[in-house]
Amino acid sequence: MPVEGPRIPPERYLESMQLDKKVKDGAIRFILLDRIGKASLDNSVPAPLLLETLSTCIADG
Repeated sequence: MPVEGPRIPPERYLESMQLDKKVKDGAIRFILLDRIGKASLDNSVPAPLLLETLSTCIADG
C-alpha cells in the first residue's frame, strides 16, 4: 500500500477537501479523537494554515 499521497499542489488538496461531506457552510470540519470512543468535530483550522501544512508535508515527502 502506498504511504504517500499524490504529488499535487496543496491548493488541489484543499479543493478536494471542500468536496467532503463534512464541509458545512464552506468550512472544512475535521473529526478529532478526544479519547478512545470519543470524537468531536472542529472547523477552526484556517485555510492558510491548512495550505502551509500541506505544503510542508508535500515538501518533506
